[in-house]
Amino acid sequence: MDTLNNDIYQYIFLLLPISDKRSFIRVCKNTYSLSSHMALIEREFHAMINETRFFSYQYYGLHYPLYRYSMELLYDGYDIPDNYIISENRMLHQFPKIYKKLGERGNLDLIKKILPLSCNYVNALTIMRGAAKVGAIDILEWMIENNYDRHYYAVQGAISGNKINVLIWLLDNGWEQNSSAIPHAAARGHGDIIKFLISRNWKIDNAVFWAASRGHIELVKYLFSVNNPGPMTIDNIANGAACSGNLDLLKYVLNNGFRLNNIFCGQHIHIYEWLIENNLFKYDITMMQYIAHYGNLECLQYLHSKKYNILDEQVFAEAVVSRNIELIIWLHELDCPSDESAVCAAIREPADAEKTIVILKLLINWGCKLPEDICTVAARNGDLETLKFLYAQRCPINVHTLIMAAGNGHLHIIIWCRSQGCAWNENVCAQSAIHHYLDELKWLRGVNRDICELKSNETEICPWDEQVCIYAIRSNQIDVLKFALENVCKISNVCFDTAVRYDDREIIDLVKCYL
Repeated sequence: MDTLNNDIYQYIFLLLPISDKRSFIRVCKNTYSLSSHMALIEREFHAMINETRFFSYQYYGLHYPLYRYSMELLYDGYDIPDNYIISENRMLHQFPKIYKKLGERGNLDLIKKILPLSCNYVNALTIMRGAAKVGAIDILEWMIENNYDRHYYAVQGAISGNKINVLIWLLDNGWEQNSSAIPHAAARGHGDIIKFLISRNWKIDNAVFWAASRGHIELVKYLFSVNNPGPMTIDNIANGAACSGNLDLLKYVLNNGFRLNNIFCGQHIHIYEWLIENNLFKYDITMMQYIAHYGNLECLQYLHSKKYNILDEQVFAEAVVSRNIELIIWLHELDCPSDESAVCAAIREPADAEKTIVILKLLINWGCKLPEDICTVAARNGDLETLKFLYAQRCPINVHTLIMAAGNGHLHIIIWCRSQGCAWNENVCAQSAIHHYLDELKWLRGVNRDICELKSNETEICPWDEQVCIYAIRSNQIDVLKFALENVCKISNVCFDTAVRYDDREIIDLVKCYL
């Protein structure tokens, strides 16, 4: 019977979202035994957060329990308890995308609690966008009553959600025209919104391209009918049709005398086949670079078979950016020229470290030289595995590596570099202050290292100077400033003059106390 119960418990446990898993293991002794799985589940959750770009970029800060638990609750759609809504919880005020999700959930009470934590006005704007997208006019009303800017983000949100009633409300309450509104609606096929905005004399601009590129043929015809087509409009229709892969639309616009620009971002082989068969294809090496950027081996192979030149350093570099290893090898076998830009492309953006290392190994074997400062790029991306690989290739790490890691909140990189004997200086702390990484700054100064779950044998304290306070004042990060002053960061009249120039009475009074 116990075995059966344990099987049931495990089945339930696996079905639950991660925040509910934490609650479930506390139910009884039998369920607590499942806690042994949490370390793996946390790693998988963290990987999923990065793979799905929940923050829009790779994030490595879940080694603080408070951050991790807050992230899990946000992701699972639960309210954040009041004891988590504190200034120390940087998770709640460093990521505008979180605020967009709060707006979409329409939880005004939670927004009222969390928004005052941050002086970052972008957070408020993204709340507006999320609220407008789901039609939460009560949130928009509250924000206007509290003097938040009438920013275009709200219009963008209403258009994304196809909420014409919200759009009308926004315009009736002081939002102004924006030239990207109709193109934004065109890309989403929202014809009713487009007709409404045109009736208000809003600019169409390049909306026809976006409608064509997404295959909205009836919308293309409508936009063309209400807009006197200049050369840019004509090119936009044809280019958009080619990009969408909609051959019928492309034929329609070309048969009506429209031109196809020689540079478009098409990724559909049947479009290239039709253009070449009908002598309509206009070769440009930039087009080859676009195709390589998206890793489209099939299209490049087809164009190469038709004797179009694809052998170019930038084509090779863009193939590296795409991470399509088969494409990279194929180009190399064709003796496609390459230079240092290929190595830079391999680590330019945060990506799958395993694939990055495979590509770097290929490039090294083919004789590509590694740039002297390549480790700083890996540090910027927070890519520890790639950094370790590069270090093993005798690429140097130095204080600039630490500065780059600190400026991007990558404490795990700092800890590893320090374990390799990398020196630090005052600029490392300054970078943490510039970008508001208070927990990182505390760790650098030897504070609260015990609550950080990243293992370290560090015994030294990173030096700092007045820069930390000056940067905190400039960005209105009073918690960073308080920490620095309370921990005896030396300041001078330069700091006071900065406070006066930025004219925040609370900050001025605080600095006065420590002069």
